[in-house]
Amino acid sequence: MISKNGEEIWSKLPSVNAAQPRAHNIIRQPTGPTKFAAQVCGQSVDTVFKLFITPEMIRIIVNCTNAEARRIRLEGWVDTTVNELYEFIGVLLLAGVFYSKNQSIKELWSKLDGIPIFSTSMQRDRFVNLRRCIRFDEKETRKQRRFEDKFAPLRNIMEMFTTKCKSNYNPSAYLIVDEQLVTFRGRCPFKMFIPTKPGKYGMKIWILCDAETSYCSNLQPYIGRVN
Repeated sequence: MISKNGEEIWSKLPSVNAAQPRAHNIIRQPTGPTKFAAQVCGQSVDTVFKLFITPEMIRIIVNCTNAEARRIRLEGWVDTTVNELYEFIGVLLLAGVFYSKNQSIKELWSKLDGIPIFSTSMQRDRFVNLRRCIRFDEKETRKQRRFEDKFAPLRNIMEMFTTKCKSNYNPSAYLIVDEQLVTFRGRCPFKMFIPTKPGKYGMKIWILCDAETSYCSNLQPYIGRVN
């Protein structure tokens, strides 16, 4: 096919590159879970989950959540624990499994037409209090850190999670970068409006995925222009 000006030529067949790829562009490591991750994968779902959401990350969240509850002097608060926070995350995952994003907490815990596994996993009031107080960083130092990083409240936990995504899996040679809008309508200095996305409002995250397995190898939040 030739352009109107006769200068550009296109072909329906891909061009053939006879040159050998450079040595640093050849991926020699096997694709798939790393050696350590592969050993863990055969144990249990819980163990695999902790490869990415590590006990260290949970302990940080527990300490920050308890500190926030004491700071706001939440009535009747009892300090949360590592095990309880895992339960809390499990309830959130269950909400996704049951496609319950359009249901209120009251509906999910209803004795009449709710989903029984929610009430048997955790008391509704406790879930509400945990959701209110959950924090991922130290409030006392956040203001200073925010001068340099808008994503400061989540930066540490996000980087720990991203590090685990990289260290637990070797992606293939075919990677793709795409954006994902995490729906959110609360206050956020870098919240975006993208009318073509289903949620329209939220936080945009750039994600590097393995094109063959859809595995998330790296991710980075978009916080607007820097400098």
